[in-house]
Amino acid sequence: MILVVSDIHLGYENCNKKDFIDFLDSIKSIELDHLVLLGDLFDFWRHNEAEIIIDNDDVLEKLDNLNAKKIHYVVGNHDYYMLRLNERYDNKYPFEISKFLRLEDGGKKFYFIHGYEFEVFCSEIVEMSLEDYENISENMCFNGDYQYQPYPSP
Repeated sequence: MILVVSDIHLGYENCNKKDFIDFLDSIKSIELDHLVLLGDLFDFWRHNEAEIIIDNDDVLEKLDNLNAKKIHYVVGNHDYYMLRLNERYDNKYPFEISKFLRLEDGGKKFYFIHGYEFEVFCSEIVEMSLEDYENISENMCFNGDYQYQPYPSP
């Protein structure tokens, strides 16, 4: 069984942490092949990234104690910095972290992305590359102190 969860935005004052914890408690005995955290579990754009991880240690512990064979974390635009944190802490999180994920279940193939890519490709307001947007997303994870400067054109 594959279970997918997205856009919890822990760290944002209007997130629903209690409901998410209740949800994790309700699925703790279900045997999962894959739990996919499909981006923006954390919201580093609105709150300090270190504080968010510390303040949500209880959530990480619940995730680690689920009956899931594998937990995958696909980064979103509000938690893009998880890629660097994962490198910095030598893959010590209770899940693997990536920009996309391919899974197969029951002979069916699935491809998971958070979807921020569509903001880039479908935007008529601002033209920028996916690389530029990911750069902005990562830098926004430093509590909004980032000023956008596009990469120079080749």
